[in-house]
Amino acid sequence: MTPINILKRGFRLEYLTSGVFQGQGFLVRRAVPLKYGPDDQYATDVDVLGIKFTNPFQPHRIICDCKERIRSKPFERIFWVKGLASSVDALEAYITLPKVSWDIIDFARSVKVRILTKEILEDTFIKTNGEGGKPCGLANQDFYEPFYQRLTPISKKDKVASEILFRTRTLYLVNDPYVSLNIAMSHLSNCAEALRKIDKSIDVYDLWRFIAADLIVVISLLFLYIASDTIGFTKTERQRHIMNRLTYGDISESKAKEIFSLAKELAMEAAKISSPKVSIQSLLPFDIGKIDPPSFAANVVGLIDRAFASPSLYHGLPQLIDFLLFEQALQNKGFSDEEYRRTFPNAKQSERLKVARNIFVFVRDSAGIDLNVFWPHEEQNLPKMNT
Repeated sequence: MTPINILKRGFRLEYLTSGVFQGQGFLVRRAVPLKYGPDDQYATDVDVLGIKFTNPFQPHRIICDCKERIRSKPFERIFWVKGLASSVDALEAYITLPKVSWDIIDFARSVKVRILTKEILEDTFIKTNGEGGKPCGLANQDFYEPFYQRLTPISKKDKVASEILFRTRTLYLVNDPYVSLNIAMSHLSNCAEALRKIDKSIDVYDLWRFIAADLIVVISLLFLYIASDTIGFTKTERQRHIMNRLTYGDISESKAKEIFSLAKELAMEAAKISSPKVSIQSLLPFDIGKIDPPSFAANVVGLIDRAFASPSLYHGLPQLIDFLLFEQALQNKGFSDEEYRRTFPNAKQSERLKVARNIFVFVRDSAGIDLNVFWPHEEQNLPKMNT
């Protein structure tokens, strides 16, 4: 099956569904690829995915299969989305259709799938967001549909950017947050390098900026998955666990060291065979050293410690990062204190923004991303509330 174009144009029902989920506190993404098997083959994609965390760092996923046509074989779609929900550990599964008969709605309820019609979505959106309320970020069809239309031809030409964007979007259906974090940081370093070389006035710059923004949202999400994975650990146990997993990935420390030791021996033996009379001293350059943790691992530990110290400030972190990047920075608005306060009317607004700033500083220092690409006119290129 051919991988999807992440920048593909969406249907009205997809955006409407995204706006409803977003209004209920979910981080929302359209066109999320699902991979399977040891070779990470592309299987299918989730039309609309919603993710949010509740106390204490408990992840909740919901998915929706969106169909614009009335004759969309609803019974087949019900079984399909039910299976998909099981595959991605979704708490709830939805199908959206322009309109549908009661017997189909009743059957869907019997297998724990909910059907949303256009009328229900429009009514729910108004009740959630108020009259005149608008979805923000990637749920904003008015801004992002022309944006995608402009960048799609560019993405087809830049195969590297297109591949990284596809792989980035797969990380939203994470299985291992530690391996995924290493992958995301590597991709973000590639984005940082590309953005340093590209003229800001051309469209491919916006493509790479879009990818970098998506990666930063993913990274903030992975922090919460790591926090969720380490609930119940003592501080020392948590620090050791995070360092080991970021260093050795999804294999045990002993097995990783055994494999690495064999690789070292192989390298040394190959060097001896090629030059039998060489001295031990001259073989030292062939010693490949030891397995070191990623340079950013200690900072990850520090950020997770902060999350456990103030969990209520972190549960909505991905949604806030998403807003700052996709509603403000990528729309070239700059940071708006008023818009931020209105969109996130929670307590401790200043502290929540500081948490987001910490994530931006982390990716700046660890992946080399120049925050000037997002906030060129802000002090230190970071969003800051008015005092």
